[in-house]
Amino acid sequence: MIWIDCLMNREAVATLYASSHGLERMDVLEVTLHREGPTMRLRADLARFPDRPPRRWAPSANTAQVTLDFLAVTDLALRGFGVSTAAALTVEQAEEGRLRFNVGGADTHVSGTCAGLRLVGISAYAVEVDAPRP
Repeated sequence: MIWIDCLMNREAVATLYASSHGLERMDVLEVTLHREGPTMRLRADLARFPDRPPRRWAPSANTAQVTLDFLAVTDLALRGFGVSTAAALTVEQAEEGRLRFNVGGADTHVSGTCAGLRLVGISAYAVEVDAPRP
């Protein structure tokens, strides 16, 4: 299941994209663990720029960055760590109304379960055209 479909505030992203095709691919920039909740925060550049970007974004922007909070995280596992940050985020329904998430790439793999998934923010910036993308 695509992560957008599991968001508590999915409208914030769904209005920007005509379809969710390809949005599971991302370039993971940061994973932060907070003991309150406990919460895992993921910050990543999406592989696709929005079809309908907000007017307030700079016209030169070509990369969308999301920050997601995984709420009440349990069974967290981190395997591997490296410089290759291209990954895919998948989320599926688990037992007792929880969500099972998986962030998998060539070098790094983060998985676990959470009670909910919330979009903290989405922003945009310009990346050089020749720069590598996820």
